[in-house]
Amino acid sequence: MTLFIQGLAIPLGTKNLNGWGVPEAEADNVLNSLKASSLKVCPGEAHLCDLTQDPYGRIGHIVDAWKEADGIHAKAHVTDSIAARKITEGTWKDFKWSMFADSKTDPKMNDGWAGGVTVKSMTLVKNPAWTQAQYQITASEDSGPTEVRLFSDFTIFASGDEKIPTDDELKAAQTKIADMQKEIDTMKQDATVSASTIEDQKAKITAMSASIVEKDKTLNIAVNDVTEAKTALADATGKVDTLTASVTDLNTKLGEKTSLVASLEKEKAGSVPMDQLKTIIAAAIEEHDTQIKAANTRDDAFKLFASARESLGLETKPDEFSTLSAADLTKLAQDLGTVKVSAAQIRYPVDSTGSSGFTVGRPDGKGGWEE
Repeated sequence: MTLFIQGLAIPLGTKNLNGWGVPEAEADNVLNSLKASSLKVCPGEAHLCDLTQDPYGRIGHIVDAWKEADGIHAKAHVTDSIAARKITEGTWKDFKWSMFADSKTDPKMNDGWAGGVTVKSMTLVKNPAWTQAQYQITASEDSGPTEVRLFSDFTIFASGDEKIPTDDELKAAQTKIADMQKEIDTMKQDATVSASTIEDQKAKITAMSASIVEKDKTLNIAVNDVTEAKTALADATGKVDTLTASVTDLNTKLGEKTSLVASLEKEKAGSVPMDQLKTIIAAAIEEHDTQIKAANTRDDAFKLFASARESLGLETKPDEFSTLSAADLTKLAQDLGTVKVSAAQIRYPVDSTGSSGFTVGRPDGKGGWEE
């Protein structure tokens, strides 16, 4: 719905029943300010929303203003759909409109004539107390312009009587406006403090985000290191399994050779000369000693390998790596980064107490054995 209303807004050169008016000389001021003013309706008392500067009273705006013989006329566009419907349906049929303006000159001090008029709004009012083009002083402050109201019919409204706020009511409204302004100022200060607090929080969040990013990078590096270590451990474990199988096979062959030597000694003891038998036995003993030495060497290498695994928190059972040679175990210990085995480190125990190996003696030529 598009609705426009128009009519006489401000009579010129005519004083109201209280003896005040707008002179012809103010026509330009009235026209210029009126064209930029709004259209309002105040709930409750007339012009209360103007006095309190309540923006929610606006229902439209002035679109044109011009001068005629009886004064300044205006045309307004009613943009509020509810207000437009109330006007067209006749709900507000007893309304008129009233000028709300500032006057730099107090009419009471200027023979009843306003001066320096600035129109702020045209406000719909009910039953004005003036039958045509009248205004009255509604508020005045020594430090500011004087606010004036002017009532006039517009085309679709009838006339009647309107209750005008008393001086006490106007003072109460002004006090309310001052209190509201204080609240607004307090809210602005609170908003400023809140904005500062928000900026501080933003800065902290930004710093925390940067810290989280750095920690995330460090965590990713650590995860990669752990993954690589697990891969290396898996490779080493595979090699250990292979070497364990080799050691087991070697031990089996060593046992077979030991049995064979014993059998040969028994068979040849009664069928060959003693000198030849001693030579055979000495060769067998020498081979056996070599095997024992290799077994002891492997035992030392296994201990180093078990120590390297223990530093990584791994349990090492001898029977799981029985097929690995001394060289294989030494290489695995080095791969695990704990020990380096050299020939100088290999030692043999003084006695067999607590040792899993064994020794054999040599003939002493008297029917006994040397250790």
